[in-house]
Amino acid sequence: MTPKKTYSRPAATTPTGPAVDVSRFYRLVIESVVDYAIFALDPTGHILTWNVGAERLKGYRASEIIGRHFSTLYEERDVREGKPEWELEQAQRAGRVEDEGWRVRKDGSPFWANVVITALRNEEGTLVGFAKITRDLTARRNAEEQARQLAAEQAAHGTSREYTRQLEELNEQLHQQAAELESQTEEAQALAEEAEQANQQLQDSLTEVEEAREKAQEAERQTRFLVRAGDVLAASLDYATNLRELAHLVVPELADWCSIHTIDASGTIEQPEIAHRDPSKVELARELNV
Repeated sequence: MTPKKTYSRPAATTPTGPAVDVSRFYRLVIESVVDYAIFALDPTGHILTWNVGAERLKGYRASEIIGRHFSTLYEERDVREGKPEWELEQAQRAGRVEDEGWRVRKDGSPFWANVVITALRNEEGTLVGFAKITRDLTARRNAEEQARQLAAEQAAHGTSREYTRQLEELNEQLHQQAAELESQTEEAQALAEEAEQANQQLQDSLTEVEEAREKAQEAERQTRFLVRAGDVLAASLDYATNLRELAHLVVPELADWCSIHTIDASGTIEQPEIAHRDPSKVELARELNV
């Protein structure tokens, strides 16, 4: 008899392959989802991105819809009543807004949608746009409507074994769809959290790049100053000339004004040179350093 094999979870290891571009990986995940319409809006509600799920659900290709206002996807009545703008205001105020209602496909056909709009902010808290996730709940709504109609017919015509069986089937369908929707909601929440993490990582990377650039500029400026100072000191053997040139090199490269003092062999303090960013204030600086 062959012994039964046993298995265990692999131990955690440090990744040895190439570094994963989290932002690119997340975009790939979003673009591959087909059961959800997931897209981004700018702060005014104009569409910035469009995934495969959005094209499948709403009928628009990315080239047809990107740049248009997302109210294109609402019924005319809702547009007249300002519902799209109201949803953006609620999302901006509370962080997110969730709604169910009729939406319109490219061909004009309506579908019952669950919509979640989440406000996206940068690390300073400034609103940079919105993430919008839409699910098609038409099948669930139709099942609920059928259940209500069947219940009304049953009440009008009396109890029937066939009606009972149909209700049980519809009830089972509703339970299954509710379980699927719950699972999908958890997936959508996970996607939203990943989007937030990717956005934060991107902001951190941009901050690090900016800090590195500023440090490099400062190092370059200091190196340039030291090179010029060396050239000044090597240009003449007259120390007074050198000190005067150094003072004018320091201003305005490193300071608004510069005063150079020397002490001779007898201990006398001399002030051979003063430089100021504003030439009219040189004498004032000299008086303050007497």
